[in-house]
Amino acid sequence: MTRVHIQGAGTIGAPLAYLLADRGTELGLDRVTFTKHTPRRSDAPLVDRVREAGAEFVVDEDRRKQFAQSGFDVDGELDGTVEEATVVVEATPSGIALDRKPTYETMDGPEGFLAQGSEAGFGTPFALGVNNDVLDAVDDRFVHIVSCNTHNIAAIVRALGDGGHALDSGRVVCIRRATDVGQQGAGPLAPKLSVHDADEGTHHAEDVVDLYGTRDQDLDLFSSAIKVPTQFMHTIWFQLDLDDPVTREEAIARFEDDEYIALTDKMNADLVFNMGRQFGPFGRILNQGVIARESIHTDGSTVSGFCFTPQDGNAILSNVAAVSRFVHPKEWRKRVAAFDDLIVDSI
Repeated sequence: MTRVHIQGAGTIGAPLAYLLADRGTELGLDRVTFTKHTPRRSDAPLVDRVREAGAEFVVDEDRRKQFAQSGFDVDGELDGTVEEATVVVEATPSGIALDRKPTYETMDGPEGFLAQGSEAGFGTPFALGVNNDVLDAVDDRFVHIVSCNTHNIAAIVRALGDGGHALDSGRVVCIRRATDVGQQGAGPLAPKLSVHDADEGTHHAEDVVDLYGTRDQDLDLFSSAIKVPTQFMHTIWFQLDLDDPVTREEAIARFEDDEYIALTDKMNADLVFNMGRQFGPFGRILNQGVIARESIHTDGSTVSGFCFTPQDGNAILSNVAAVSRFVHPKEWRKRVAAFDDLIVDSI
């Protein structure tokens, strides 16, 4: 029996559990289980929606009564679930997956363990469409699904720079939203700058360099970041210097040809975000980036512009791919291709 267990039911965990349960047949999954740690009554409706897709909600035995009293329907107990899973997906807050890794290393049952963007060092970094060959050849059980902005920047490099091979150098600025939609507590009330604490500036470029490094490519990339008081979308400003001159039309055509990038004529993040909420799967955009067509500018071999980051969704299909890789190592690409209907060309 193939079973995927998801630790956490937040921004990544809940939609991933829903998608895997709803379309598990296409991945050859028999069961999907998920858990959360805190029995907040306000979260019960979200858990109900995920259960309606077919996922089973499991909790610690000593907390089962608390969850029931808080209005949760519980399908089983967490004890033994992780050990018996084929793949374990960590979608917990920052640092937890890394803390749990030593325990996971002692388990013989699971074929693979995944962790999300903040858990750099958990395993082999992966983004769908960037280093698929590396996922084919991964020789351990631990995979790190890179962050939303890493997905976006890596996709821009892939599209414009011929998979990074034609990139001379690049500079990006991550204009980050303050908090996730639905997240309680105020973020910064004014723009807040990030420290340049890596050779590549902020961790955003560093993570992209590490990602392409799995393909033995050494990118010249530098990033800065600023957090602004909005809940809509992160936005990437980029300026890439390529090996050869490129026209604006050619640059746009490269984005159009990229499987996981969408283009938009909208110049407002709220309008792009709204399209995802209205028409996207579980209210999300699963493309890795949304290029603002009118922002694209070229000057010789330099291309600059803006790209919106679908931060609630653009890592979902990378998780699906990695799950499928451990369940069906020889046919995971074919299995993931069944989800192409969730990717759009324009927004």
